[in-house]
Amino acid sequence: MILPSVIFENGSARISPSSYGILYSIAEKMKSCPGLALNATGYTTSKAGEQIANKRSTAIVDYLEANYGIERGRINTIYSTSKGVEYSSRRIDLGQVEN
Repeated sequence: MILPSVIFENGSARISPSSYGILYSIAEKMKSCPGLALNATGYTTSKAGEQIANKRSTAIVDYLEANYGIERGRINTIYSTSKGVEYSSRRIDLGQVEN
């Protein structure tokens, strides 16, 4: 299962209000499926970008825990190097952990 991506502003790990609806939907899905675990994958185009990718993934975990009570252990934060489209280094993709 692939869920909507969360897009961040350049150089920022602050979740924008336009993403709150996406995170609400994700929280509702996780509440209705207690065994569901997710990967929050941040993208970077350089070694220096790993820190911001990690901060963005962590911001999503923090938000879901603080606002909806989603346990931190249900969301893995990871990053990937990407040379894809322009916004690739500003997004966090959320997807189901495959067993």
